[in-house]
Amino acid sequence: MLKYITTLLITIFTITSANALDHKYGGFVTAFGAYTDPDQITQEQEDKKDFIADSEAWLILKQKFGILTLGGYIQLETEADSALKEGYLFVQTEMLRIEAGRTKNIAEKLHIAIPDASGMRFNRKGYVYKMFDYQNVTPVSSTALTTDEHTQKVSIVTAPYYGFQIGGSYIPGSYNGGGADLDRTKDFNTFKNGYAGTLRYTYDNGYRNFAWSAGYLELNGMNEFRSDPIGYLYFSSDRRQEYSSGINVGWGNITLGLSGRIIKETDPIAVDGITNSQDGFTVAAGMGYNFLKTSTTLSYQKTETEGDVTNEEIDTTEIFQFSTKYTAKKGFDIWTAIGQVNFIDETKLPENGQKGMFWSVGTTLTF
Repeated sequence: MLKYITTLLITIFTITSANALDHKYGGFVTAFGAYTDPDQITQEQEDKKDFIADSEAWLILKQKFGILTLGGYIQLETEADSALKEGYLFVQTEMLRIEAGRTKNIAEKLHIAIPDASGMRFNRKGYVYKMFDYQNVTPVSSTALTTDEHTQKVSIVTAPYYGFQIGGSYIPGSYNGGGADLDRTKDFNTFKNGYAGTLRYTYDNGYRNFAWSAGYLELNGMNEFRSDPIGYLYFSSDRRQEYSSGINVGWGNITLGLSGRIIKETDPIAVDGITNSQDGFTVAAGMGYNFLKTSTTLSYQKTETEGDVTNEEIDTTEIFQFSTKYTAKKGFDIWTAIGQVNFIDETKLPENGQKGMFWSVGTTLTF
């Protein structure tokens, strides 16, 4: 933790003293109370009431040299494995941007997600997975390609050209990425290498808008790698291929969204008793309506995964959510969400899964 505090202090000093550098900063603070009504009361979920808070702060420092802009990006988050969630350098022109460091792959960055009025991060590593104990079910929390998360990588992406963007990431591998368990082998939580690619198109004429994205991610030599940021689920396979796509269509105050992700694992392996596999798919659909300072969304996500590789059946997850948000002031939102979850284990036994309603009320401050 000391090195992150030191990094933050150095960053603050740089901002206040280096007037020659252009800088920009921002972030958010979100906090909400939740009430859940789970069918299965477990050791992990004895209390039906919950309070969740999360915060993030980011800083961009950059300087222009002729046609080139050189800069750096730092992002801190309380809910991340470590305080330093992202940190990378970038080189940018009017046509291209190159990034190198700890960050998301370019396909995840350009992914089009469904509309969500709440602060629950629906279909984006949602907080609902913190509110419920899904027990033996293997979920996929996002339709974006999040598997490699914030590992080291090099990415290149074009500037929008008639609405189109194309980009790619090379991921040189991760050694004990996301934290190591010293009781395991040195190869724990690793993969050898990977790459990602994406194509995105956006159009907006003020009344009608359209956005679409498609992405591909491949990781090789996964060994007990933590491939979903919502929980401590680890997966092993020789090769993992992922495909994603998202689309939003809007007319005036109404937006319709649809997104999906397919995961293909080659030879998923059970190592040290870990038999999870995310081979399968997740799809999400949503509708949003904006009126003055109020936004309302209706969202649904369904996931089917292999789960336990020793069982031929599948795990199923369904999440339904209705949300309303009121923007009291610019950057300050008050929101509420009500919904239902259904986690079904391969055995189809209720005691191995989870089901229940939830209600949450919260605020999000964006700066």
